[in-house]
Amino acid sequence: MSSRSKSLFLVLIAAAWSAAAQQPSCEGANAAAVKVVLDGCGGFEPEGRFTVEYGTEPITVDPKTGYWLWTAPNDDMKFKIGTRPLHIPPESIPRALAKCKTTASAVRDGACMAVYVVKCEPLWFVKVGMVPKGDPPSLTYERRGNARTIDACPREDPPLGPGQVNLANSESLLVKIDRPKCQIPLGRNSFPRGREELTLADVPVNAVSEGAAIAQSTANDEVAKKALQKKVKEMRFSTKE
Repeated sequence: MSSRSKSLFLVLIAAAWSAAAQQPSCEGANAAAVKVVLDGCGGFEPEGRFTVEYGTEPITVDPKTGYWLWTAPNDDMKFKIGTRPLHIPPESIPRALAKCKTTASAVRDGACMAVYVVKCEPLWFVKVGMVPKGDPPSLTYERRGNARTIDACPREDPPLGPGQVNLANSESLLVKIDRPKCQIPLGRNSFPRGREELTLADVPVNAVSEGAAIAQSTANDEVAKKALQKKVKEMRFSTKE
């Protein structure tokens, strides 16, 4: 590059920096558009448009490359950036669970834009099947999260009895049984690599006392498992879709 060309290049760079510096900050400004970016969904995304709420008002965001966009149709629909969290219903993203409320960052992309980077987790599924020997025991389920679990909006309750339960990637499942009073804990690591289905013989059964606390006794657990085996011909736990 000649010295003249190099000088011209530096002048253009300086002009671009100067123009950027002169643009007013979008902090506290009204948003002309909403941009939604999903982070950590494991590649699972909405198919096409989907509806979210910012504040209490629903908007429909349109798909772009790697994000979704909504543009305010008029000045009355603009809102101050940072004043309205974005709400994403649990069923909006197939096979992933999104954070319930996300606050916006102010970004200038021509006009001022409210950018919501929504954290989420992929889902996994456990299907519980049971063949009773007589009057079937009652089955209920409890999702158990930890510090890494996404703070999602309230989800649909798991089914009663045999059925399929969806879980965030960091969640485990308790299968609760009323007769005998016991529970079966299941997590991702309960299923060895390459194995998608377990039987009652493969899983731990924890006896539960009348006060609903786990009875810390291997002997009690063995008694509970034998009592459950008398009630059912088989139980199966599957991660197959």
